Amino acid sequence: MDFPVKLGARNGGNSRLIRALQSGVIRDAFVGNWVWVQRLRETDFTPDADTAQSLTLSTLFPANPFPTNVIRENPLVYVASPAAGGSLSAVTLEFGDAADPNGLMTSTSIFTGASGFLQTTGAAEFTSRFEAAFDPTVDIATTSDDVDAIEGMDLWLMIQFTPVASVG
Repeated sequence: MDFPVKLGARNGGNSRLIRALQSGVIRDAFVGNWVWVQRLRETDFTPDADTAQSLTLSTLFPANPFPTNVIRENPLVYVASPAAGGSLSAVTLEFGDAADPNGLMTSTSIFTGASGFLQTTGAAEFTSRFEAAFDPTVDIATTSDDVDAIEGMDLWLMIQFTPVASVG
């Protein structure tokens, strides 16, 4: 492909490229995927006697907020180590936000036997969409014992996203 723009030296500024993008001379640009990742372990939950607990991830991990003004895509949960312990007979996870707590992942088992990547392609907010401000939440529910009985859980929450360029 032949572009009418010549890239400048490293750290030299590329005003011609920016002008070409603004004027529409360059119509398409390659944008790579970015991934927001947050590790979640059983120690991140507040010890209590409930069989369910909800976490707002930006509150729990303020140094790792989900970025603003992005196209949110492909939510995944990687189970490095499933939840087990006590007399638990089931542990499920929902992934979403305050407006739709299971919008990214509906109730999915993360109990003994769960492994690898999990996703719910039929979840209400699974498809790509613009997010000006998205604040992920996780809901954990247990059966036969309380949340504080969970041992050894190690999850990686991931959401692919594409930054929305503001040119102009």
